[in-house]
Amino acid sequence: MKKRYYFLWSFFLLIFLIAGVIFAISFFKFLSVKKTISALPEYSSEEYLRIKIYGSSYNDDGNTISGNFSLINENGLEIAVIERSWSGSYLAVDFKEIKMADKSFSFPEKIYGRDELLQYSHKPNKGTSLGKYYNENGEFILLGNNSTKMLRKKYYKIASFALGKNIFSLKYKKTVTIDLSSCINGKYYSIVRVPSGNYLLREL
Repeated sequence: MKKRYYFLWSFFLLIFLIAGVIFAISFFKFLSVKKTISALPEYSSEEYLRIKIYGSSYNDDGNTISGNFSLINENGLEIAVIERSWSGSYLAVDFKEIKMADKSFSFPEKIYGRDELLQYSHKPNKGTSLGKYYNENGEFILLGNNSTKMLRKKYYKIASFALGKNIFSLKYKKTVTIDLSSCINGKYYSIVRVPSGNYLLREL
């Protein structure tokens, strides 16, 4: 009986210690990001994504829709092109927005398919994650060639915090969904964020 009690006590103590370490790491990451944000200007690109929807089709697995998405840096250059099909009849893009220290930062998060027009829910694990295309090797490459390596590293930290999971980030970030169901097949569009903070889907 004593051995069982000792084992249970040790197990719960270990869980408590692990939870404490995770909490402490998350807290110090939050403080580091907050300090970084305080020292930087807002990041808002004139053009985040360039889009061309090819169209939808049906097969044995259901509806699919294909398209071409280009991530655009601050120099107006493509840094990555994603061309593929997604399950669903329509497409949408999620942005992760973080507001802290009276500043707002927005990062493209995910492309995914929908089954209905203006569908307000989706499976969070489905779709194509975008962060790996512009937040890599410790640098935020959407800033473009005119930026310094140190600045790209600082924005990398902010983007990682916004796109990742941290219990202290929940108060400061939200998901903004851009519905692409109004896009006409074969035409080019872009997603921009205007000074008011709103996102626009405009035809090129």
